[in-house]
Amino acid sequence: MNMSRLNDQQIEYLWSAAPYEPDWKRETRERLRLIAENCGVPLGQWLLGTRAIREVTVEHVREFEAQLGTDHTLRNMLRSITRRVRSQLPRFPLARLAIAVERSANPINPDLYTAERLRLSRQLLQAMQAGF
Repeated sequence: MNMSRLNDQQIEYLWSAAPYEPDWKRETRERLRLIAENCGVPLGQWLLGTRAIREVTVEHVREFEAQLGTDHTLRNMLRSITRRVRSQLPRFPLARLAIAVERSANPINPDLYTAERLRLSRQLLQAMQAGF
């Protein structure tokens, strides 16, 4: 695999399904491919074989990641594709691993905790400490 322009066989290898891959990954791969076609990012175009690149940098990979937003399934699919490239080109930069994390809402609402309320809370805390 060279860095100029990918040929059809290399493109097929990068975008093909892994053995025993779940069906939902095929849909994710197709969505990623559509984004690569439409976003105009050099790395996406290179992965589709429509553009030649002399060297892919970490910045190229981060630019493509930015196009994917916070969708962890798309970003992880990009990670698997860049890992395939790295298997052929050891110095190729990998996309970052995206982990879906759900967290509860922040219990501290800044609208409720004004400077005046914080001052009064501090006074109450000091008075309670003095009482103990």
